[in-house]
Amino acid sequence: KSSAMVTTVQKQSRSSAVRIRLTPTRWPDALPQLNEDKIISVVCGNTHLQWAVHEGAFMNFSPSCVWRTRLLTDDELTDGGSTSVLSRHLPEAALHAIFGKKEGEVSKELALEMSQGRSATLLTVYIVSTNMVQAESVAWCFSEIPSRVFAMQPDDFFSAAQGRYETMGIDRIACMRAVGDLLGFPALVIDGGTCMTYTACNEEGTLMGGGISLGLGAKFAGILQNTKSAPGMASIAQNHEDLIRKANDVVSANKPLPLFSSNTQEAVVSGALSEVGYYGREVIKKYLDDIYVAPSGEDVSIQENKQANGKVTLNSQDSKIPRIVLAGGDADVLERLLRTEDNQLLPSNPDIRPYEVTVHKHLMAFGIATALKDKVKKHKSTPVSEFDKLLLGCRMAKTFSQADADGERVYRGTIAASVRNMSDEQQRYIVLYDDIDTEELNLVEIHAALMLYTQAGEKLKRKPTDVAAIKIAEKRTKAVAAAKLLEDKSPSVKTAAARNKAAVATVPKSKPVPKAPPASKVKSALKTAPAPKAATVPKAAAVPKAAAASANKRKAVSPAAAAPSAKKTSAKKPTPKKEKKNPMSYCNNRVAKFFAGNIYFGTVSRYFEGAQYWQIDYDDGDEEEFDEVEVQRHMKIYAEHKYADRDPKK
Repeated sequence: KSSAMVTTVQKQSRSSAVRIRLTPTRWPDALPQLNEDKIISVVCGNTHLQWAVHEGAFMNFSPSCVWRTRLLTDDELTDGGSTSVLSRHLPEAALHAIFGKKEGEVSKELALEMSQGRSATLLTVYIVSTNMVQAESVAWCFSEIPSRVFAMQPDDFFSAAQGRYETMGIDRIACMRAVGDLLGFPALVIDGGTCMTYTACNEEGTLMGGGISLGLGAKFAGILQNTKSAPGMASIAQNHEDLIRKANDVVSANKPLPLFSSNTQEAVVSGALSEVGYYGREVIKKYLDDIYVAPSGEDVSIQENKQANGKVTLNSQDSKIPRIVLAGGDADVLERLLRTEDNQLLPSNPDIRPYEVTVHKHLMAFGIATALKDKVKKHKSTPVSEFDKLLLGCRMAKTFSQADADGERVYRGTIAASVRNMSDEQQRYIVLYDDIDTEELNLVEIHAALMLYTQAGEKLKRKPTDVAAIKIAEKRTKAVAAAKLLEDKSPSVKTAAARNKAAVATVPKSKPVPKAPPASKVKSALKTAPAPKAATVPKAAAVPKAAAASANKRKAVSPAAAAPSAKKTSAKKPTPKKEKKNPMSYCNNRVAKFFAGNIYFGTVSRYFEGAQYWQIDYDDGDEEEFDEVEVQRHMKIYAEHKYADRDPKK
């Protein structure tokens, strides 16, 4: 690649192999962007995925929507593209954050359009995983979304100096980080999942270790698998999930668990529940005796009073007792087994100090939020490169020899991250293009990319809303300012600036962002003009207004040298006519077209003979060019909706 950004280079074609952009977190590069109002997290476990939408820094990254799905399967990953697979796992809140809509068909183009209307172009995704196959599959699901996908590391939650040992599960320490933030230390977390784990922290927030044993599901699955040929075992359940449901029924009944059962199913369920219950109580007792230190203001020497029913209570002067946090899929069962009040399942143990249990099934999402909040706080005072402050998040553009699907060779992108440990003049930046390619550029190349972006602007697929138009204009203004400051601050950029500007000047200017029509105009049109049916305006014929105007104008200026773009060649073939109509007869006819659900009226103003295209002048000042099939189609749409045209003589 040349040192000048405007040099045309061969753009690498997309590999047929799955492209995975799963980057280990490195701070502060992995921090959420300052103006990012939504981020996504995914926790990949052994049996399911836990997803969350988090609010931005202004809400301390609190999760606002949490949901669970099954693990991604090979069959599912081959059933459609990555965006299609992703969308099938998202609820309304996530669909809206990524695609700007809560239901219906979505696409990578819609995600790109949504990103261009956000202040923070790239969506940030954090993955916490004990299952790397699933982590890579989740990352692939975001491969067509303008995004940064990070794999969080154990050190993001607890360091080795804080008691984390090398092989400690990241899910366990993520849960503990959440509890420390929500309830404070000391703390004990018991997580009932595939494995039942417990983890303790002392009052200083140092991990004291924990333990791992089989969870209820694994116990039941092991029994069924290893004793299936034993008499009577085949009839107790079809699978371990049947036994889990039975266990839930048993604890809900809140009757003493029999140690001597009279049937096989009861023996299996009661045996497993008793093991978990007694084991959990011993863990709690050990924690309270050896690790727990009452916070300041709490009475450490708690005196116990036994009531007639065997329950343990506190003296009236004691206002607080230790809380044990239960998490995971089996948390509700654990709560029934381990609580000290209204528990008839197991006999009370007078040797255990009073405690409370509380259930929290989404601890890992809160743990991620806490880790991000802590990282932002830590790096808030960290010196940041002057160029980083200036450039990160800026939009840019670069010309490549390989055209995109619309025949355009200018590719837009976002300056996503800096390559650290370099002097300012050697500084390089990672650019994420809108087609999800990445590239490292130096300051001179970045300057030329900013200059080209100010000339080419965004590639708009449709008429933007008022809010989106304002944000697009802000991005262009930011790029202009960044390019100017680079010239002032960097000697190498200052030397190359004239050459970059001269090269960029040869690129056709983008059409100004069209202004949205007045609200009254839109409302009046919508009141009288219903949205078109799917058959009225086929997708293949819907040319994006701004993009088409720019591309077709060049063709009109030099008809002999211009050829239709790949998109027009493949999607728009004029229908053969028995009788050739005089092309000038279309001029001065009114047409109508729908953009984003709103109808816009215009007039066929002129015909380009060499290119065989007609120019459309819309009433709001925008322009577009149609082929003959499009002219006929949109004249027909106008005939159906002309009653909504306020200026039919225009």
